[in-house]
Amino acid sequence: MSLGAIVWTASMVTGVTGGRVVEAASPPSSPAVPSAAALGTWVAQPTQIRLTWGDTLWQLAKTYGVSVAALQAANHLGSSTTIYAGSMLVIPGRFLVTEATTLPAVATALGVPVATLAALNANRPLTVGTPVWVPTASGATPAAATVVSNQSLTDLAHLVQAEAGNQPFLGMVAVAAVVLNRVASPGFPKSIAAVIFAPGQFASVQNGTYWQAPSAQAYQAAEAALGGEDPTPGALYFFNPALTQNSWMEGLPVVARIGQQVFSR
Repeated sequence: MSLGAIVWTASMVTGVTGGRVVEAASPPSSPAVPSAAALGTWVAQPTQIRLTWGDTLWQLAKTYGVSVAALQAANHLGSSTTIYAGSMLVIPGRFLVTEATTLPAVATALGVPVATLAALNANRPLTVGTPVWVPTASGATPAAATVVSNQSLTDLAHLVQAEAGNQPFLGMVAVAAVVLNRVASPGFPKSIAAVIFAPGQFASVQNGTYWQAPSAQAYQAAEAALGGEDPTPGALYFFNPALTQNSWMEGLPVVARIGQQVFSR
């Protein structure tokens, strides 16, 4: 996926000496602009939320998987932690670096100012696996917007593969539906990525198996759930009794059993 080429302008004349035109060197070729797809993947999309009574920066940072410092920088709060119910708060996105790169290269690929990225990320060096906090940006490049718009499907497919890749297709759809049911339910984060990456919610995210490549069936199951299919219906939790011993989870009302997994509310 290419974000386009940088337009170079260069004169064919470098100067004039004693009335004689000095031959210019050939203009430099346009360097390749790094693509977002080449540098990493979106983990969570930038978004804005309306604050409610009782919200704190610490709680929101934990819910959305960002640092308090990143929230302060994204919302121009300085060192203040004071926020007000009813106002809007920007939640930076997370772009996971999967290739050796630099902050300026990521800024170019995502179409955001490097100074803004530096402020959000405290100028820390990037290493493979580093999540880069990214602000909402007007005028983002079309390619960057495409990456964001496809990310919800990819996020769901990863979770489906990791949590239900060995289950019947209906069970795979049900796992994706649980995520969407949470997004629509009070008490849970309001985006697919925020639900998936909320601390302590899914074992595959905690142990890293979430990042395995999704199968075609996992993508199909995610697409089915996004299209409105819910075999449970309305489940907010699921577990495999053979792998999980959790008295609280086992005490929830069961709404469906599909394959080896139990779905509950």
